Amino acid sequence: MATILLNISKYILIFLMLFYTYLCFVITGTHDTVKLNRRCVTQNVLMFIIFTICSVICMYYKWSVNTLVFFMLEFIYLLLLIILYRLIYPDSSRQLVNNMAMLMMLGFVMVERLAPSNAFKQFIIVLGGTVIGFFVPRLMRKRRLLVKLRYLYVVIGILLLAVTLVLGRTTWGANISIDIGGFSFQPSEFVKLIYVIFVAAMLWKAKKFKNVVISAVIAAAHVLILVASNDLGTALIFFMVYIVMLYTGTGKIRYLFAGLLCGSAAAVFAYYAFSHVRTRVSAWLDPWSIIDGGGYQITQSLFAIGTGGLFGMGLYQGLPNKIPVAVKDFVFAAISEEFGMIFAICVILVCFSSFMAMMRVATRSRDIFYKLIAVGFSTLYIFQCFLTIGGVTKFIPSTGVTLPFVSYGGSSILCSILMFAIVQAVFILVKENEGDETQDGETAKSPQKA
Repeated sequence: MATILLNISKYILIFLMLFYTYLCFVITGTHDTVKLNRRCVTQNVLMFIIFTICSVICMYYKWSVNTLVFFMLEFIYLLLLIILYRLIYPDSSRQLVNNMAMLMMLGFVMVERLAPSNAFKQFIIVLGGTVIGFFVPRLMRKRRLLVKLRYLYVVIGILLLAVTLVLGRTTWGANISIDIGGFSFQPSEFVKLIYVIFVAAMLWKAKKFKNVVISAVIAAAHVLILVASNDLGTALIFFMVYIVMLYTGTGKIRYLFAGLLCGSAAAVFAYYAFSHVRTRVSAWLDPWSIIDGGGYQITQSLFAIGTGGLFGMGLYQGLPNKIPVAVKDFVFAAISEEFGMIFAICVILVCFSSFMAMMRVATRSRDIFYKLIAVGFSTLYIFQCFLTIGGVTKFIPSTGVTLPFVSYGGSSILCSILMFAIVQAVFILVKENEGDETQDGETAKSPQKA
């Protein structure tokens, strides 16, 4: 009987996920407040049903009172996250809140499935990040202060990256983390946040060519340090974010073409300069020829995705732990194996709907500073999703970056929470300040002034 119920559950999960994903795109065109509220609440109900089913399955295979209490705590956390956002920031984007909660819920399940010893640690970091995130919208109102501190961001960012280059722990050929007092964190994840704010502050009045040159030099410094650390995936994210923000701030397409040309030249240089890049490219082109070496991870990922098929093996029915670091870089392959390709495609669409919601925030903002921030974080988010999923599915060479909210990693999920909180801050300001702007870029109403 239990086996029959477990087999049925995977089809129920797919149906619920399809319905949730459908609502993500229906909500986009909903202008009626009553319908919007009803659809958002329906999404919440679907998410909690999915989480409850997954929790029951996990406890069936690994029953303990501690596991039960832990899932209850996560359930309460997700419920409070949704409620508190509505109470504290009634003008916040419900779509972004719902998608963030949905992806974190999936992350809780996958970490418990793949690395249960790290699940509680991940949960504590999520709690801390959420608390900090609730203060972000108030801080983001202080536009003048944020712009004034732009060079401080540079000092902090380059210093953190340089320390990681010199003292960082090497993981898969890259210096990406620092160990302090038994805790490990990735400075580049936090540098992403201040990097975007710095670029926005510099390009706020981008008609000054001097600002473009200075920002380009400093952006290049960040990228070069990351390249020296062999953290090429993150370097690529920094580069793409700057190019998109530069084009948005200036409107000059020649900057976009120049950036893409430089990026192409840098990719060729990286291929010949770094052996692990050549290994990853070889694994991308023909992983089967080096399956016992550099192609092992990607081939195991492809085996997992193929084994899962459309409907998946079922939670705890697959062998995702055969994929190296499945809970981090290759979590999408684990999802595909046990939940199925239909479910996995829905995850992609949820990520894409989050990106679209973030870009709508950017297009609605009349303040170029906040517009650039929204564009920067939108690009950062979707490009990181693209690199992760593309690498797992052999669409592009693997870059070793995580899937926001879903992959295990304290620094990654903390950065993702703060990133969404910053975009929420811009969304709230947009709703509060639909009026005209003065010539210096300040809105007629001025709640964002320091």
